[in-house]
Amino acid sequence: MLRAAFASLLLVVVTPAIAAPPRAARAPQDWTRTVVQTPEGGIRIGNPRARSQLVEYGSFTCPHCGAFAREAFQPIIDRYVRTGRLAFEFRIALRDKADLVAALTARCAGPGRFFGTAEGLFATQQEWFNRAVAYDQKQPQPPATADLAAVIGGLADGSGIAAIGIRHGIARPQLQRCYADASLRGTLSKAAEDAWNVRQIGGTPAFYLNGDKLDGVYGWSALEPQLRAATHG
Repeated sequence: MLRAAFASLLLVVVTPAIAAPPRAARAPQDWTRTVVQTPEGGIRIGNPRARSQLVEYGSFTCPHCGAFAREAFQPIIDRYVRTGRLAFEFRIALRDKADLVAALTARCAGPGRFFGTAEGLFATQQEWFNRAVAYDQKQPQPPATADLAAVIGGLADGSGIAAIGIRHGIARPQLQRCYADASLRGTLSKAAEDAWNVRQIGGTPAFYLNGDKLDGVYGWSALEPQLRAATHG
């Protein structure tokens, strides 16, 4: 009896407790999934509380903006936004009719698809811009009573801008609603007014980092060192 009790006690002492399984490491948050419209009328991607906030005032018909987007959008998003160190906001600074049509198309995709659609527009910028100019030159001056949505839709189809929107998942009826959306046009016009007449950006692209204008910075080679310093300091 004593031997059995001793054996039971020994079993308790030498048998290790069953450890709880280790918790799986929590995957870091992917901040590229956080995309919203800002009160200023722009579209922001990333952590709203990121230590660094980058704002670009850009135009879809600006060649320098196109070159910047093709070179820099993906590095900005992949290297800086995804980790939560940087939030990136694009605000439109409208320059012409084709710019308005492109901006309406990109915004029609909704915040979550905006940057993908914008990249698609910038990727073929010269092609659709040339088509827009050729189309516009063939059109008579519309009367003051013209249906603005029809005028915008005609330029969108004639330039190929609408086709880019459709390739990025925007249905044609949705595009037609966006081209007729006076509130959306007003949002873009207000943003352009702020860019050109209030902030007086002077040209596009124009960049603000943590509220300060980056004078003399127009491309990725000049901007990236500033981002590295701001996000790693």
